[in-house]
Amino acid sequence: MPAGVEKRVIQALQRLIRRRSCVSVAELAAEARLAPSDVHRALEVLERRRLVAVSGNKVCYIGGALDEQAHVIGRELRRILDEARSRRSIVASVYEVKRSPLRVVVIVRRDGIVFAVLPVTSREPAERLVGLARGLARLARRAAEQGCSEFCVDHVTPRLVVPVIASNYGAPRLIEGVLFRPARGLLDLIIEPEAALSDPFVRVYECNRQARREESQYIE
Repeated sequence: MPAGVEKRVIQALQRLIRRRSCVSVAELAAEARLAPSDVHRALEVLERRRLVAVSGNKVCYIGGALDEQAHVIGRELRRILDEARSRRSIVASVYEVKRSPLRVVVIVRRDGIVFAVLPVTSREPAERLVGLARGLARLARRAAEQGCSEFCVDHVTPRLVVPVIASNYGAPRLIEGVLFRPARGLLDLIIEPEAALSDPFVRVYECNRQARREESQYIE
């Protein structure tokens, strides 16, 4: 593989995604002026570094400064988060944290259930959502393995971490086992999480314990 190929690939990808979020490997190879085989090898390195998500022949950029635009909290979602803060009998705290390359909203319920919410735009392509879901799941899993100490607020002892992707609008669904909720659906989830958490395919992580489900199904 030519020297500096990863840098050439990421620079080419950054140029291409100014027009759209994801591109094909062939487009990326042409833009970087590299053989497709070299691009594939470079993408393996960049994916391990959490800079790109690869799904089939599609490549999406998920790391660095350009990724910030994906995490802008829309007006409807912001309104729902403010409403969640007002439910003081249920919600102990709502705050934002940066865990590179993701910006996450943490919602801590008084019963110890913690939602790690990744805000995205309503027009995120499916391939990119898959990459973001995997990254968010890794973040939640690692926090749980470390005892969820960063989520301790107002004398609440965290016991479960639930990764959630949320946007202003969209259809409720699972993405790689991660819950996706539109703004109104997110509020329903925060207030009454029991039905969603009883789904055996939903990712839920027990604090300081092994994940509730086998991770190899989704994450390497």
